Amino acid sequence: MPAELSISITRHRGSTTVQLDGELDLATGNRLRAALQNVHGPVRFDLERLAFIDARGVDALLAIARTNGTTTILQPSPWISRVLDICQIDRCPAEHPVDGDQ
Repeated sequence: MPAELSISITRHRGSTTVQLDGELDLATGNRLRAALQNVHGPVRFDLERLAFIDARGVDALLAIARTNGTTTILQPSPWISRVLDICQIDRCPAEHPVDGDQ
């Protein structure tokens, strides 16, 4: 069964929020890159519903961060946070959204 990834993109005041639901891995990383190829400027990744990430998924996030500059990770699960910590993703700080800021 192929990995599933739902990508929801919203733009608000010059910033893009990307909500990921499912698995970000070898099978889905290129879909994320393709979905964001025309996005420029700050990107916020809401990972609350992301169930799995592997090295290829981390690579996709880093590629987008290199292209777009400011990248913020929102609401990662403890497991996803651990993977990002192991990969030393310190250029994408964790942030908790303020009420009404979505």
